[in-house]
Amino acid sequence: MITQYDTYLPIGGNCIPAYYLKKYGLRTEAYPLDWMVFDAHTFIHLFQTGFSDFFSSIAEEKSIEANTCRSIRDIVNGILSLHHFPKDREIAEMLKVFHRKMRRRYLRLHNRLMNSSSLLMLGYRQDTEEQVINTLLEFAAIYPHLSSHLINVSDTPRMASSDLRQKHYDLNDRLTVTCCYFNNSYDTENQKKLGLWGNEALWHHVLD
Repeated sequence: MITQYDTYLPIGGNCIPAYYLKKYGLRTEAYPLDWMVFDAHTFIHLFQTGFSDFFSSIAEEKSIEANTCRSIRDIVNGILSLHHFPKDREIAEMLKVFHRKMRRRYLRLHNRLMNSSSLLMLGYRQDTEEQVINTLLEFAAIYPHLSSHLINVSDTPRMASSDLRQKHYDLNDRLTVTCCYFNNSYDTENQKKLGLWGNEALWHHVLD
């Protein structure tokens, strides 16, 4: 496993990066964006503004009946929360709890980043390589003291499920990007869809 970094940060766009960092013992505490769906622009905006408008205005969306939690949308930032608002609790009641909890998580993460010297960011997005690079550059402007490496995985269904393609960028002596491409949705060897967490063998390889 990649173990040379002080901090490991999942950066969306969904739950998968948080899941794999936790699975391999690299994420040891909860962060405010864990288990949510959001884009890279929102990720940068929240750190630029100290999460000041995080779920400041919300709306409930239709959720799968079997789910025990509501689907709650942050209207301002477009974030979707799927795991934080139980259906058996009132939304207004849970929103107060949610805000307190997420504020604590943000402050803890901010302090951790300020006291770190190196950072690994893990994303799962269909962004272009230029967009991935810009995400790292914008985040580095917020925490310029960090030596940061961003790994982004893009689902590439046309590839065989055993194939992995990687492209690496050294932006400067502190910032690096690796763009990884593999089939994270379909097992081409056994002709079946992959489960919720995708191509586990290649996620392991990326983080090895």
